[in-house]
Formats: sequence, C-alpha cells, structure tokens
Amino acid sequence: MKKVDYFFPLTIFYDAGCAYCVAEKTFLLSKDQQSRLLFVDCASADFSPEMHGLNGLTQKDLLTAIYARSADGQVFFGLAVFRWAYRAVGYGRVWAWTQWPFIRPCMDGAYRMFARYRHVLPQAPALWVVQRLKRYDVEQAAEAALLRSRMCHDGLCAWPTTDQEK
Repeated sequence: MKKVDYFFPLTIFYDAGCAYCVAEKTFLLSKDQQSRLLFVDCASADFSPEMHGLNGLTQKDLLTAIYARSADGQVFFGLAVFRWAYRAVGYGRVWAWTQWPFIRPCMDGAYRMFARYRHVLPQAPALWVVQRLKRYDVEQAAEAALLRSRMCHDGLCAWPTTDQEK
C-alpha cells in the first residue's frame, strides 16, 4: 500500500523584496524535483493571511520571520521552516543539527537577529547565490543539449523512447 503524504506541499510565505529570501527560494526551487514546495509573496499589497489559512497572524508577523503552512494545516515559523523545506528537497541534514538541544536556542536567536536586520545587510552575498544558481541551471541545460545533439547524425536522431511515446 502506498503511503500518502499529507504534509506536502509545504507553502512558504516569503518576502519578495528581500534578496536573501529570493536567493533561498531560488535555491529550494532548483532542488524541488517533486514539487513539494509552494512559495507565496507575503509582502504583496494584496496579500491576506486569512486567504491562506493563517488566521490570527498579520502580514507584519509574516514579514518579521519566515512562516510556512503544511498541507494538513500546521503552521511553522523560523528555523523550523528551513528544516522542513530542506527535508522536502532531500537536504534535511543541512538544517537538522539546528534542533539539537544545546544548539537550538542559539540558532533560534541568531535567526531572529538575522530576520530583523536582513534588509540592512549587504545584498551581494544573496545576489551572488542567485546568479550562481542561474548559471548552474544554464550550464546543466547546455550540457543536456550537447548530449542530445551527439545522438543525431545526418539529420537522424536516436532518441531513447519513453513509455509515453510507445
């Protein structure tokens, strides 16, 4: 019997005006092969927390720290969002250590500080990450195209057939 996953997709509410938030979103989307993550810009003028099942939260709350809502209605914020998001894309170990008993309070405090001052931090590191990820995607697409082109000779291509093409 197939296990049904009621937790995903995980909807992450991010600030599209924040370069760090956009860099994180770009990275996670590039790794999300199973479409387990959805992103919603909570800084948008027409955003309403109630429309997304976030009753009791304000737009200001969502812009103060990162929030997420699982498919089964659970709401998370702060580093818990990163732990679940990275788990969704197969990189759970990257953030797992942040929940260790002696480290968690320090990391939660560091995240709150980062979230509070993220708009005044230099944007260059975040922009570098986004540019590097885009370059990597282009390089991957070019490599795939090159491999496909090597399958063609004299106007005929030897494409492997899939079950859908049969």
